[in-house]
Amino acid sequence: MDTLGMLQERAARPALEQRLGSPDLELRVAAARALGRIQAVESGTLLLAALRDESWAVRAHAARALGEARVVLAVEPLAARMSDPVWWVRHHAAYALADLGEEGQAMLRAVLRSSPDPYARDMAREALDGGPRLAA
Repeated sequence: MDTLGMLQERAARPALEQRLGSPDLELRVAAARALGRIQAVESGTLLLAALRDESWAVRAHAARALGEARVVLAVEPLAARMSDPVWWVRHHAAYALADLGEEGQAMLRAVLRSSPDPYARDMAREALDGGPRLAA
């Protein structure tokens, strides 16, 4: 799946979407990562659902994929993930918002101004300042 994503093999989207719902954790993670790499905006609804996955790794890769695919409908759900208990999820949610243009950046500024979560505010500041982009 990673190879399909790196090659931006858009024809693989239906198969990748199917694996996003797999009971196997590694398949879900790889599917989310690949859907982001192929910029599958059509998979936005499934990636939004993956933001609520029990596994932090799936949530993190789904957040990143939503930014890579430029799924603007994800602004609010990504902002909610900035208070996730796992740093990687917060990180990828913030940088995905930064990738979503003015709407996402406006949400980062709103988080910075008004979130009661100091970790969410710190991550919003980092993303707005263009800090380091790390891979999970």
